[in-house]
Amino acid sequence: MNWYYEIWLDGIAKAKKTNSGKSNRDKMITLLVAFSIAQGLNLVSIYFLVGSFVKFNPLLKIDFFPGQYLNTAFSGFLTFYLPFFIGNYFLIFYKNRFLKLMRKRRLHSDGKAFIFYFFFSGLLFFGIILFGKVFLV
Repeated sequence: MNWYYEIWLDGIAKAKKTNSGKSNRDKMITLLVAFSIAQGLNLVSIYFLVGSFVKFNPLLKIDFFPGQYLNTAFSGFLTFYLPFFIGNYFLIFYKNRFLKLMRKRRLHSDGKAFIFYFFFSGLLFFGIILFGKVFLV
């Protein structure tokens, strides 16, 4: 099993053990949103790095809303978040696939791998932004 599934299963196992008053369904939705955000931040970080060498715009061209800000925000949502959300759902949660994967699980870090991935993604994103602001401007 690869690292993608191991990190997911680590987060799911920790969420199931946590007694936060939320249902397991709510915990899984929270994990799905958090992991998809982290993956979107990683993709944006890659675009920032590549964009400093090659001029391109990865956003979809959308003109649904009055004003440019709403169009840009919606385009960013469609480009950087929604594909990961849908992909993660089908790879992990569709037909309770995570239950089958839990039997093959090798990593038992009590949620630390998921937390490390999530925070490292954020640090990478903000580090690249700060680096670009300081050295590339």
